[in-house]
Amino acid sequence: MRPLRLERCPEPALFRRGDADGSGSLGIGDAIFLLGYLFLGGRAPPCLDAADSGDSGALDLSDAVFVLELLFLGGREPLPPGPSTCGPDPTEDALACAEPPACP
Repeated sequence: MRPLRLERCPEPALFRRGDADGSGSLGIGDAIFLLGYLFLGGRAPPCLDAADSGDSGALDLSDAVFVLELLFLGGREPLPPGPSTCGPDPTEDALACAEPPACP
């Protein structure tokens, strides 16, 4: 009989929702960064889950629009963890973080 190996479960990534460029804050640069990735072949967001500002489980144009509406039209705050608090994603999806985002 093989000995049982216990492995630690990976810690969930902590991020700020909407922080597509991984700078640690939400701004117009996040929308521009995401649009560059989606339409111009730019660098992928370091944390795909953070770039999913609408929390749909996929990255698309609506995520950049969501950030712009929040910044310039007083749109609604993204779902938790939100843009000002670091935290794990409470919703299950296939998006992950390749690089640790700027969270304490």
